[in-house]
Amino acid sequence: MSMEGLPKEPPPAMIFDMSRPVDEPAARRALGRIREADHRMRKAEEDRALAKQDRAMAVQDALRTGLTLREIGRRLGLSHERVRQMGKT
Repeated sequence: MSMEGLPKEPPPAMIFDMSRPVDEPAARRALGRIREADHRMRKAEEDRALAKQDRAMAVQDALRTGLTLREIGRRLGLSHERVRQMGKT
């Protein structure tokens, strides 16, 4: 299909086109809130990863003492499958 003869269209406007008026104080507040939310999200992800490692180490320690997954689960009120999953790093 030939494109000859078709009018050339200007490129689509960028989302961050600064040619339109922007409420600078409100924009700065919004960007600050985004930055803070991103920081909190990254911190929460880090905390979850550390908690996962702690759980896995605790399950491994319990298994080394001679407890089985079923015994650990019964004492904690969890299924042995959940305990097995918690033991993975």
